[in-house]
Amino acid sequence: MPRQQTLRALIDWSYDLLSEEEKNLLRIASVFVGGWTLEALEAVSEDSHALEHLEGLVNKSLVVTEEHKGEMRYFLLETIRQYAREKLFEAKQSSAARDRHFIHFNKLADGLWNVYLFQGESEIKKLKAMQIETDNLRAAFEWGMQNNLGDMLNLAANIAMSLSVSGGQLEGIAILKVALEKFRGLPPAENDLKHKQEELLMRACFSLGTITVGSGEIMLSRSALQEAIAIARKLGDKFMLGYGLEMFSNASIFIKAEDSLPAALEGLEIFKELNNISGLAIAYGNLSRWAGINGNFEESRKYLELLQGIAKDIPLSFQSGILFLGLGYNTRNLGQLETAKKHFEAGLKMFEYIGHKGFEAVMTTEIAHVERVMGNYAKAKNTYKKTIKEFQDVGNRPAVAHQLECFAMIAIVEEEPQRAAKLFAAAEAIREVTGHKRSDEEEAEEAQFMSRLRAMLTEAEFNALWADGKSTTTEQAIQLALSK
Repeated sequence: MPRQQTLRALIDWSYDLLSEEEKNLLRIASVFVGGWTLEALEAVSEDSHALEHLEGLVNKSLVVTEEHKGEMRYFLLETIRQYAREKLFEAKQSSAARDRHFIHFNKLADGLWNVYLFQGESEIKKLKAMQIETDNLRAAFEWGMQNNLGDMLNLAANIAMSLSVSGGQLEGIAILKVALEKFRGLPPAENDLKHKQEELLMRACFSLGTITVGSGEIMLSRSALQEAIAIARKLGDKFMLGYGLEMFSNASIFIKAEDSLPAALEGLEIFKELNNISGLAIAYGNLSRWAGINGNFEESRKYLELLQGIAKDIPLSFQSGILFLGLGYNTRNLGQLETAKKHFEAGLKMFEYIGHKGFEAVMTTEIAHVERVMGNYAKAKNTYKKTIKEFQDVGNRPAVAHQLECFAMIAIVEEEPQRAAKLFAAAEAIREVTGHKRSDEEEAEEAQFMSRLRAMLTEAEFNALWADGKSTTTEQAIQLALSK
């Protein structure tokens, strides 16, 4: 206690020596979480001489600095920040400062909800720059939830998409769900405000639907995208309608839903009309995948050739990464394993450049699948040991299920039938909960391994091991997979 009193007295003494302008800037700076840039401080403080006063605080050791990727960032030590916040409340400046903080970061993050459509260096640079502002974005969202419901949903969609890229997919989904619930409770609006609210809701639903594909929540994804599609139709927004339809088709393919095909075809016609190359690439990829999983390889090859024909015109973007993913899927389905591996490796480089942790894991896994099919079991197994934990961390249960099945197939090759049976059963239990179906390719491959497995066990042994595997938790199944 005496030490705390001494520290408090020292901070009091330092504060009293500041000019009124420096005191004001220090108080305002306390609203930032995780540091700030000069631009942010100028916007939130409304101090035309912010740089001069900030330098004074740095020279007096009340503000610390750190260079990050060529830009200076400023921080308050936590004891100083708590002291400055007290002074902010005493000065009755807290609400106004938090409002300006919200406005600044809501504007700064605007457009991130559309990250999956980002094209070119400048937009990708913006996405990367926002990763360091995650704590400020969270703080702004918390304030908006209580004090600015009208714009809060916009910020939530932007934060969620940013988090989904950096690996915080589950947090992003949780933020969007809470924000949507609050937003739906707003009273009905009229005229321009109604149009704005509908646009915000459309973007938020599109974001939620897009992110939840990556977490394997296919039914939630479909529901959110259906709402986004309905609003886009009402507003006459063809761009969002096209992308909503194609993302809906993409999600629906995972469960072989019949409405995937008409959605992809409608989206294709929209993007032809708009002459949108990135949209056409998604449409061709969806149509090729749909044909492939239904055994129509000639049709799949046709759309694959159309996709390859426009590949050179797609700019550096998330969509170019998706293009390589689609090319990898389709060439693998056609048995062109080396070509598929090259496409997946090219896509991995793209997502590494963008910094999209989720799709880095997807691409890495697809490369491992090719290695496994080519008989490189040890290499594939080592990769699965890494990626299964990554999928578990982001809550992608269908991906976890398939990884368990891959471990099971390798266990059969390694003549460990007991382990293989438990892993297959655990994966089946996950699929029953999620409703996520195997592709025809997966079904055919796993049927062959299941036949080998049954030949290695008696019927009684198989049934007992299967029951044991189905009763294990996901965590226990993962530990079993990683145990050797």
